[in-house]
Amino acid sequence: MGSIFALLLAFWVSFWALPVQAGRWQIKAQKLFYYAETKIFVAEGEVIIAGEDFTVFCQRARYEMETKTVYLWGPLTITTDGDKLEGQRGWLNLETYHGEVENGHLFLRPGRVKALALAQTTVHVLAKRMEMRGKDRYQAEKALITTCNVCYPQETCTPDWSLRTHKIKITPAGKAKAKHLTFNIKKVPVAYSPYVSLSVKAERHSGFLLPRLVHGSREGTGLEWPFFWDINDSLDLTFYPFYTRKRGFMLGLEGNYALTAKDKGTFRIRYLKDRLGDNDYNNDGIIRDNKKRYWITAKIDQWLAPGWETHLDLDILSDRDFLYEFLSGPLGFDQSHLSYLRRFGRGLEEKNTR
Repeated sequence: MGSIFALLLAFWVSFWALPVQAGRWQIKAQKLFYYAETKIFVAEGEVIIAGEDFTVFCQRARYEMETKTVYLWGPLTITTDGDKLEGQRGWLNLETYHGEVENGHLFLRPGRVKALALAQTTVHVLAKRMEMRGKDRYQAEKALITTCNVCYPQETCTPDWSLRTHKIKITPAGKAKAKHLTFNIKKVPVAYSPYVSLSVKAERHSGFLLPRLVHGSREGTGLEWPFFWDINDSLDLTFYPFYTRKRGFMLGLEGNYALTAKDKGTFRIRYLKDRLGDNDYNNDGIIRDNKKRYWITAKIDQWLAPGWETHLDLDILSDRDFLYEFLSGPLGFDQSHLSYLRRFGRGLEEKNTR
């Protein structure tokens, strides 16, 4: 008799497809079945499992009330705090937020990345098996990390650049700790480290930021791999070592301090001992004969006394061509102008007026 009642109840819920409340979660689908004897919900067709800060989309789900675990069949998507995890199938405990996704593809949304060059870029993490160890905590084996367009399966994915690691952990504080990491250009590994700590989200942490790969007729192939140093709550430095095959090694440095909300400053330095002998960039008739090239900028806001506010702007350039030749990157003209504008309310002098 009990089994007949459970069957009738399952058909009734399926017919009306009413939302089901599972603790703090709500389950919606085209079809919903409930089996009273085993305390299991089965959802089929455009399944949505929504909580306060988690949302799960999939095609089929089985929720076990006793264990508070939901098993998912995809394609599936899990969204949380702007990040997104996609996969083929998996499971998730709705109480502890522990789970696992097969063929996982984690998207860290734009703005979550500390590196200025990647501030508007989505960071991708791909792995055959992606584990969730709680809110904003992930672990993966044989993972690929990149900002390029990616594909699946991972074996056929060859982005322009990628970081590949045997094991990676991403913590809620925004640190990515990777073991046996290689930096790859296409499929070719060009650098290796047994252990690396990366800052992959917006919180302040000392560590390497994601690299930037360039290729051009005047630079050749080049690599920039920044390092962020969180000295204290009011002071930080970011080093931008940048090597290109044709131009040589360029050193970049950015410093920021904030004593109060109104007393703050930023400086940016780029220096290059140029290998390239061409001295008439763009054939514009402007000749440069210097090998030592640099660009130094700074802005400082300082309140010396009530009603007495001081603004200092510094902009020193070795030659006009520098801004055009090295336009891209976090220390290039465009991003420097926007960064100063956001922080100080005033940007840089237009490069074509120099």
